[in-house]
Amino acid sequence: MKKILPFLFIALSLPAFLKAQVNYGPILGLNIARYKLDAGFLAFSTSSKPGILIGGVAEKQLKGHFYLQAGAQFVSSGYDLNYYGLALTATIRTIQVPVNLLFKPGNEENRKFHFGIGPYFGVNIVAHERITASGPLTSWGVPENIDSVHNLTTGDLGIGINAGYHFTKRVFAQAHLQKGLTSLFFDTQGFDVKNYNYGLTVGYLFGKEKEKPKKRPIRK
Repeated sequence: MKKILPFLFIALSLPAFLKAQVNYGPILGLNIARYKLDAGFLAFSTSSKPGILIGGVAEKQLKGHFYLQAGAQFVSSGYDLNYYGLALTATIRTIQVPVNLLFKPGNEENRKFHFGIGPYFGVNIVAHERITASGPLTSWGVPENIDSVHNLTTGDLGIGINAGYHFTKRVFAQAHLQKGLTSLFFDTQGFDVKNYNYGLTVGYLFGKEKEKPKKRPIRK
């Protein structure tokens, strides 16, 4: 229940938020996760693992070239790791809320590119990890297969940057790069596990077009 409460608040606030937006709509794409494990004396990274990203985004012009973009998205990520006869494969499901400040160069009618930066907040909702041992590890009593994750942290917090391109005023593509600031697991005997995500999404924006100022007739 504690995992759902922040997003219940967001869901209740969303209608009023969207009402004030110029554009909002769905996004769909690919997210590739990579995790870094640091134990002080030992540090290594897992191999990259692809997953899906699906959700929605809304943006509003603040002033001039600056826009506020916020979203809610379901992200599937995970990791693969092979280390001295120990193979780890994990899948993690997260709900993310990214908030970005965008900069769109160009004039009002021809803003094709945008660049953004901002934090993301997340809730890890489920994780599955399979550990497979081989070689001398099995002779030392390590089970051949373990399938459980009990110490996944609830919250996730990080920082991200993105860049996008508008094919039309409605259709766009956006690339993102994120770095987690909190450890993915707790009570792991000194291990600090942080995630790195990058990927590409495409989206479609609904909303009213900004009205053009009417030209006043020239009086003779």
